[in-house]
Amino acid sequence: MKYLLLLASSIVLIISISLLSGCALKQQPEKTVSPEAEMFSKAESFFESKTFYRALSEYEKFIKKFPASKDAPVASLRIGEIHLILSNNDAAKNAFDKTIRLFPSSQASQEARIKYLEACLADKDHSALIKKSEEFLKGDVSASTKF
Repeated sequence: MKYLLLLASSIVLIISISLLSGCALKQQPEKTVSPEAEMFSKAESFFESKTFYRALSEYEKFIKKFPASKDAPVASLRIGEIHLILSNNDAAKNAFDKTIRLFPSSQASQEARIKYLEACLADKDHSALIKKSEEFLKGDVSASTKF
């Protein structure tokens, strides 16, 4: 009888340990990164490492594929920043203007206004600097600015 009681207790103990260790060994599901987040992160990584041509290409692809993304305003701003860094001032101004028009209430839009004026300074285009400064102060944003 003692033997059966000991055997039953051992079996219950083994089953309990097996069940508990099975719960502990369950793998947590891997966190999946959306294609959108992955693409934006890749572009940001190129930007941060100063690989500007690759970053520019990735941001342009991102905007084309995810125009309504929460990261689209920043991607649009980065395109202008890269052009400014590369001294493509007209392209930078066009990109900043696009950011301002497409995402008017975003933080990126506010930064794009400042960067736009920096591009005017870099070009030594004082008349555009004054004109755009006045527009930005009034809150006017032109429908389209072409250079």
